[in-house]
This record gives sequence, structure tokens and C-alpha cells, in this order.
Amino acid sequence: MIRLLFIICLSLCFVQCYPEESLHAPLPKKNLHLYFQATESCPTLHGHFQLQIHTKDSDTQKRTLIKESYFWTKTLPFEASLPIIEEKWDSFSTSDEVFYVSIRWDSKGNGVYCDGDLVLDYQIKDPKVLLQEKQQKVYLKKSKGALCTTF
Repeated sequence: MIRLLFIICLSLCFVQCYPEESLHAPLPKKNLHLYFQATESCPTLHGHFQLQIHTKDSDTQKRTLIKESYFWTKTLPFEASLPIIEEKWDSFSTSDEVFYVSIRWDSKGNGVYCDGDLVLDYQIKDPKVLLQEKQQKVYLKKSKGALCTTF
């Protein structure tokens, strides 16, 4: 009798008592579309780069990271989609915060971020991201006179 009760209790432990909807259903997302374009001839030997979207406090200039992602490409122009959870997207689009894009791209593939690697071209366009626009253009150029840093 005790053996029977033990088997019943054990089997009840394995019965799923979840609602029909999955508890881990994917959250609805919206995509931020970025179009990377070079303003000069920029051959890329190494196509792996880091992209960050962040806000910057106007008083303290402190950055807050919103989204970070990595991409791979060997050619420019290049289009990338960055998925953002719809709930966050809606809160961002109703706030007064300004969003910025930043990249780290060791385009020469030598392990250091230095002269000749790709950087944002601030002279063409400020790296602000406007969520209302369908596609954000991000302009890149070769860095000149940059201090070398490792990744």
C-alpha cells in the first residue's frame, strides 16, 4: 500500500500543471533597422563588429546601455536589424531620451582598435537614433590619428 502511494505521489510530481500558453513564450519585438554606409573607400579585412545603442544623460554625460549586439559583414553598405522588446520600444518612443549608436570595429583584424579601423563619421551625421524613422543611416569612415587600444 505504501509503495502504491509512493508511486502515485511520484507520478504527480511529473504531471504538468501549466496553462496551455507557454510560460516562456517569446516577447513581441520591434526591429530597429540600421543601414551602414562608408563615406570613403573602406576595405574590411575583418567583418566582426560590436554595435551599442545607449542613452546619454544631458547633465552628467553618463551613458546607459540599452542594447548591445554583434554583427558580421565583409562589405559596405550593410543593413542590420536590431530586435528590441516591444514594451521597451514603446517606453523609449514616448520618452524624451535621446538614443545614440556606437560601434567598435577592428576592421583590419589585428586585435587593436587603431588608425585605419572603421569609426562613425560625425561630420556627415550625428549618431542619434530616431525610433520614428524606418531606417537609420549610420556613416562610417577610416579613423585617423586614433590612440590604439586593444579589445
